[in-house]
Amino acid sequence: IATKHPGLTVGVQELASSGVETEIEAGRLDLGFGLMTRKSPSIRYEKLVSQPFSLIVAGPSKFADRKSIELSELEGERLVLLPDSFDMRRAADLVLSQARVHPRVAFEIDSIDAVLSSVVHAGVPTVLPAIVLRGRAMPGLRAIPFAGKTRQMEFGILWPGSNHSDPAILAVAAALKASIQTRGSKAKD
Repeated sequence: IATKHPGLTVGVQELASSGVETEIEAGRLDLGFGLMTRKSPSIRYEKLVSQPFSLIVAGPSKFADRKSIELSELEGERLVLLPDSFDMRRAADLVLSQARVHPRVAFEIDSIDAVLSSVVHAGVPTVLPAIVLRGRAMPGLRAIPFAGKTRQMEFGILWPGSNHSDPAILAVAAALKASIQTRGSKAKD
């Protein structure tokens, strides 16, 4: 992108899904990537990948050597989670609630990077889709799938409802799509 569009400035912000939608609706963001809530009629949602929740652990975790884990094993376990202002957290809470599982929340942190850093440094696992590990340099983290079916979380590009023909924005979207596709087709539907 930098070669084809040398004057382009790309800003990256981490926001709750509702914040991304608000910024797109207000015209302060040209596009977004994230959880697809499909709550806004003025946003066009383009799905790129769908994944279930996983337990994300660091090397020394008692779950680290597991190939899968039952949700029931999280009963009473300490977890680091996003705050409930995030749609992802509310979805995780619903998955846990439907399984009648009640973990203990050790930390609530409003940044995925900080949540993952806490997993590494505090040794407390989290519940997020495995896609959050992509492109992050946090060695020692791994996503352990839950046994059985859990809710699929859809991620994609959020576009303003009006058509976008700006070549730079289309180039950013194309690069994002290529990144998702080349980082492993097993995460894709």
